[in-house]
Amino acid sequence: MGEKKQTMMDLNMELHTMAYEMLHATTEEEREERQAKMVALLASMDDKAAAYLSVMDRHAIEMEACKRSVERDTARLKRMERSMDFLRTTLQRTLEIQYETQGVDQLKTAEGRWIRLYPEATKKVLHVDEAKLPAEWWKETRVPRKQDIRKAIKDGEEIPGADLEVIPNPHIRWEK
Repeated sequence: MGEKKQTMMDLNMELHTMAYEMLHATTEEEREERQAKMVALLASMDDKAAAYLSVMDRHAIEMEACKRSVERDTARLKRMERSMDFLRTTLQRTLEIQYETQGVDQLKTAEGRWIRLYPEATKKVLHVDEAKLPAEWWKETRVPRKQDIRKAIKDGEEIPGADLEVIPNPHIRWEK
């Protein structure tokens, strides 16, 4: 099995150890020997640092390429979203025209999916005068029971302090 490669941290630790040993060398010969080892170690560290810089340069290039790719993909996604909105709006208008002129409210696609138009408006309780609303139409936390109020008003019941607002809401659904 080969010798384990030293990391930059290992080399730094070894350099500090050698510097300490060099400072505490008792003879000139010992000091020169430690200094020669330190010079070799520093050369090794220079090589390792150059390799690190090379890898960092490659990473920087790849990061820039990734950023450009993300920008392109984001722009493409926005174009596709605009296209989907346009297609959805066009299809809805087409179905609305067919419904108004021919009474057709659904189409079957070549794949067998159904597209249905729901032309009726959604009615929901928007305005509630809480001071006038009878207690029977409140939840226990004193929150109006809007679904029950809407159903009661649709069934013809008059509820003081509540009325329905008609919100045009034609929409389509894709079904299989």
